Amino acid sequence: MKTSVRYSRWWIGVAMLALAASYATATTISPCPTTGTYQDLINTNANGGCTVLDKVFSNFTELGTSSGTPAPPTLGPGNISYTLDNNPQPPEFLIGFEFAMSLTAGGTAGNPVVTNDVKISYNVAQIAGLPLITSIHVLETAIATGGGQATIAESYCLGAFNNTGCTSGGTLTTTASAPHMDVFFAGVSKLSVIKDISVASNQSGGFAAISGVRNAVDETGSVPEPSTFSFMLTGGGALGLGWLRIRRRSRP
Repeated sequence: MKTSVRYSRWWIGVAMLALAASYATATTISPCPTTGTYQDLINTNANGGCTVLDKVFSNFTELGTSSGTPAPPTLGPGNISYTLDNNPQPPEFLIGFEFAMSLTAGGTAGNPVVTNDVKISYNVAQIAGLPLITSIHVLETAIATGGGQATIAESYCLGAFNNTGCTSGGTLTTTASAPHMDVFFAGVSKLSVIKDISVASNQSGGFAAISGVRNAVDETGSVPEPSTFSFMLTGGGALGLGWLRIRRRSRP
């Protein structure tokens, strides 16, 4: 009987220490800068990404391409700025980024087909590993005239990173005339997104531009404030250390 009780206490202690360790690890990742450029977000990759409230954003990538004769200048990560979506209040718990850029493509008689494209990707994970992420939101601010097109196609992978081992996935597509799209799903603890942001003239006189992109996730429950995370970390660590002290004192 004593062996069984000790074994149960051992597993409880391991669980407490694991919980404390998970919060301790999370706190080594700094909050995302409130504003900056996509290059600033890429720079956080070296330290495991950055946090927005209860989520870690990591593995940021960016690639700009363009075509035409001549091709328009491509956008690099320093040409894309952002502000944070960090609203933990109902009705929507939007957590993510509001990106701003000047992505344009205009066709002329001598250069009718012009394209300009930006691909960005990153991972999102709950700090405590809980399956709380329940939706993704995409919104573009764009114009398209004369046959031009302004499109965002966002592929998402639920329950895994880098589109391998997804529990499910799909693509959200928005245009200048239909600029907003959401997808809702059963809660997951992590996901990855690959966003293809593109404009095309398609013909002489065609024009398209994208100046803003929202990419945010949502959750159905309330989001703890940063001060709550500090309290949870302190409490989790105290529980783990307290259990170790009790365990040592109870040894025969």
